[in-house]
Amino acid sequence: FIYISTPSVNPITVVIKPIGAARADYIYLTVSNEAPAVENIRLPNGATSSIGMWDTQLVIPESLGAAILNDKGYIIEAEKPIYVSVRLQSDAQAGAIVSKGGAALSKSFLFGGFVNFSPIQIDYNSFFSVMATEDETEVTVEFPKGVVLSNYQGTYPVSFKLEKNESFVGILDATNSAGNIDGLIGGNLTSNQNVVVISGC
Repeated sequence: FIYISTPSVNPITVVIKPIGAARADYIYLTVSNEAPAVENIRLPNGATSSIGMWDTQLVIPESLGAAILNDKGYIIEAEKPIYVSVRLQSDAQAGAIVSKGGAALSKSFLFGGFVNFSPIQIDYNSFFSVMATEDETEVTVEFPKGVVLSNYQGTYPVSFKLEKNESFVGILDATNSAGNIDGLIGGNLTSNQNVVVISGC
């Protein structure tokens, strides 16, 4: 679900733009301080349960073949300040992604997340996702120890180029490398133009 609220006492228009979608697929909502909005993100293939929703506009499968995507995620815009929270649930856990607005833009990020070791190695993934806000965005990612991204075949440090609204998602499967257990923590991303980043487990 996408939850949208605003401090504005007057109604304002919010546009949810699925990346890669046509304008006809944009979602238009009206929100105010007393009337927040909730948008139900559609599940794949007519599914009615969140269990197994691993390939949607927001969530990607572990078996992702390509690391660079141009059809995942959302851009949410409004004429006045808003707050956006995306809440999701799997069969055993739940989580949230919160908006940072303009403060989310930078050319330098450090990754964070949990250690996938409790106390034995378990088959969980860590990940990072970076989205470009401008064309010709060059990105470099360095890790504090040796890691193996399961969906990247290039050299390390990881380097790639993104166009506007494209994303690179790096997946660290804890069973692929001992470094993947905690190697995301302290990873350093730098770029030549502003990007937005999330990371975690």
